[in-house]
Amino acid sequence: MNTISRILILAALGMAPAAALRAQQGTIGSEHRYQFSLAQAPSSYSEKLMLESFSGLDPEMRVDIDRGERSLKILAYRPLDQQELIRMAASHGIGMQPRNPRRDPDPTLIGNQ
Repeated sequence: MNTISRILILAALGMAPAAALRAQQGTIGSEHRYQFSLAQAPSSYSEKLMLESFSGLDPEMRVDIDRGERSLKILAYRPLDQQELIRMAASHGIGMQPRNPRRDPDPTLIGNQ
């Protein structure tokens, strides 16, 4: 066996554990986006506690809070249960509800009304 073949085999064996881990974790790597409306702008302390509890669900998630619009957006790399997120936020005194993404109206329904 020549040196290049040995290097390729060792490289493939080194990547096998990472591939097995990704296979076990399912859909990690695909993006999951969630949008929520906040009942009120959270205090800095409540926001910090909520974000720490959210990070337990997906340590790589990104959370964007717009205090002016009272909105919260989440980009996660694992599917999340929206109701669980709402319960976790409520446990820190933050009320939120899912926002429906804006959709263009169905053109077939416009003329039939």
